[in-house]
Amino acid sequence: MNYEFFMKVGYVINDEKLGHVIVGTNPNISSNNLTGINWVDKCIMIKTINGDFSFKVKKVDISFSIANNINIGVIFYKSDNFDKIKPGDLVYKILAL
Repeated sequence: MNYEFFMKVGYVINDEKLGHVIVGTNPNISSNNLTGINWVDKCIMIKTINGDFSFKVKKVDISFSIANNINIGVIFYKSDNFDKIKPGDLVYKILAL
């Protein structure tokens, strides 16, 4: 498989309304270049201490901090492996199978 670094997980939310959500950052992504952010209906892989897990992306949201840093919010379709994700885990886009 071919992978490309997407972001580092900052925090993990399991929201009753939104579903499975991770929020993270990538210092190489700026407000001037948001290319490659929209990964809806594609798969990503998250490397955790418990192993590597793939998830299908339902939605991607972008927000900006007070310091104008980009926060990337990713909502996943339901998965039994979501509880294995922790802050600090690395997220990769799956480019090819």
